[in-house]
Amino acid sequence: MVAQDLIHFKGVSFRYFTQKQATKLGLKGWVSNKPDESVQGVAVGSSEKLADFRKHIEQGPSAAKVDKVELLNHEQGVSDEAVRKSIGNVAGFEIR
Repeated sequence: MVAQDLIHFKGVSFRYFTQKQATKLGLKGWVSNKPDESVQGVAVGSSEKLADFRKHIEQGPSAAKVDKVELLNHEQGVSDEAVRKSIGNVAGFEIR
């Protein structure tokens, strides 16, 4: 199962919070800031772990305000090949 999340937020430490939550859940992937101040990332793991991950990032750290989380998955046309290209050789969950 694959999740690619586009997270709109305001605040600080969101990428580090996201990395910490993903690492606790054993997810692979990455998270990075975008020029419009949103955060985008890719997380790969079981459906259950991705659901738990999403709950954490929807709440966010205390210093952040999460406006919206958009989830893209296989049902919406995200292919395994696109995810492999996006993740590359990432062993864990990194901040880019």
